[in-house]
Amino acid sequence: MSSLINIGFSGLNSSQIALNVVGQNIANANTIGYSRQEAQFGSLSGFGRLDNGLGVEVTGVRRISDSYLLNQQWRATSSLGYSNSYHQYINTTEQVFGSESMGLTGGLDGFFAALNAAVDSPETSAPRDQVISSANALANRFHMLDSNLVTQERQLEDHLDSSINQANSYMQQVADLNAQIREVSARGGNTSELEDRRDEAVRELSSLMEVRVTKQANGDYDLSLPQGQSLVLGSSCSELKRNGDELSLTFGTQTMGVSSFGQGSIGGLIDYRDEVLRPLRDELGEIAAKFADDFNAKQEGGLDLNGNPGKPMFVYDPANPAGSLRIADGFTGSDLAFASSDGGAGDNRNLQEMLTIKDSQYDAYTNLLGRLAIRSSQAKSELNANAKLEWLASDQVSSVSGVNVDEEGIKLMTYTKAYQANAKVISTADQLLSTVLGMF
Repeated sequence: MSSLINIGFSGLNSSQIALNVVGQNIANANTIGYSRQEAQFGSLSGFGRLDNGLGVEVTGVRRISDSYLLNQQWRATSSLGYSNSYHQYINTTEQVFGSESMGLTGGLDGFFAALNAAVDSPETSAPRDQVISSANALANRFHMLDSNLVTQERQLEDHLDSSINQANSYMQQVADLNAQIREVSARGGNTSELEDRRDEAVRELSSLMEVRVTKQANGDYDLSLPQGQSLVLGSSCSELKRNGDELSLTFGTQTMGVSSFGQGSIGGLIDYRDEVLRPLRDELGEIAAKFADDFNAKQEGGLDLNGNPGKPMFVYDPANPAGSLRIADGFTGSDLAFASSDGGAGDNRNLQEMLTIKDSQYDAYTNLLGRLAIRSSQAKSELNANAKLEWLASDQVSSVSGVNVDEEGIKLMTYTKAYQANAKVISTADQLLSTVLGMF
């Protein structure tokens, strides 16, 4: 009778543990990064009598996870992080450069329209003053676009610093969790929750930089960049630092430069800055300088309203043409050299020459907008593709590690019935024992 009671108690305890595991799964069905757990059962056998089962026991609680699928998800997360940051900035830039209120097209329209309006009466002051006014407006558009790029680079650097701080935090979390998992595992404890937290920290880190994960025999995660630089080794981690454009990793007493982060938002920010933002600012400066030089050259080839040789209307700092372009001090409408070198006050032949630079100015800016639009479109397509790949990778992980509430509900009923049945076994055994004892 005691054996029957022991068998019942073992089944009761095992069912209770299994119910707790199922309850934990159901409670965390919507918890991000949670991996479902599963109770594993084994037969209790009498010492030296393997054929005589004495009940059941829970031999362990297994965490359901697939390392291959996790690595696929982390890589997809890195690609999405890169695309997100790159597209965020280039999309904003495209909208600013193409806008009616800030783009150069509207400023060029106004300037050349004012020149055209002066063709019929080049000797009068009103159309001349309008040319000066529209020239100021065009210069202001150059200033606004240049200022926008300068501001954007400052924002990008702040974003970069914030991402670096986050990356350092996640690397430290992985290192700390490595130590905790080793400690709990050595005591025979359940490390599932700690492993979930570590996987989630790796996923967050993957959104910032592309990482390679190697799981060691003792359960540690060792992390590195694609080029091999160590990020986490056991319970120690590197520290990422930025000094201007230079980024470095410090591990203990060793510091090494980092030339590339591959995917991840940090890589996207750096690539956008180096491939788009800075070259775009340089090109905007070249357009401003060429416009000023071309117009000044035409201006110097004619005579102003007083019959004097034309002088330069635009001046700029060669180190920053777009940000410094302005009308020369003291330059007024009467200084516009609309007349040819042998013409009088009503002559507009040099004004006609000024209008010939129109197409080249539009072409330069149109080409800039075209290239920017192509790169922005490519960035959007890559973002959409990477978002889909990340969703598919996450869905595959969820299909293995995620909680299916319907399945857990069936398990809940199964283990509840098992619990009740084992309780009935104990009750029956107790009644039988009482009956037997009552016979004496």
